[in-house]
Amino acid sequence: MQGNENSDIKKFIANGQNNLAEGHVEGAFENFHQVVSLSMQIYGPVSIEISHSLRRLASLHAKFMEFLQAIEMHTKSIVLAERILGADHPEIAESY
Repeated sequence: MQGNENSDIKKFIANGQNNLAEGHVEGAFENFHQVVSLSMQIYGPVSIEISHSLRRLASLHAKFMEFLQAIEMHTKSIVLAERILGADHPEIAESY
């Protein structure tokens, strides 16, 4: 069953990217929020997948100059990634 849910996540990511390319911002946000929601169901609240999903949302908020939301999502992403991977992991350095 997890394989099917992973497929759903990939579809939501692709749909969100397509929405962005077509200028449908609300659709992109909706799809990326679905990615976070499904990832929580599949992996639980403490997983690198959630961190990556939050980072996607942060980038989207920043792109549309919603900087407070972007900072909030990015900070959550980094804190979660540090907790999972450790502060010395290369992915953490790339996040800053």
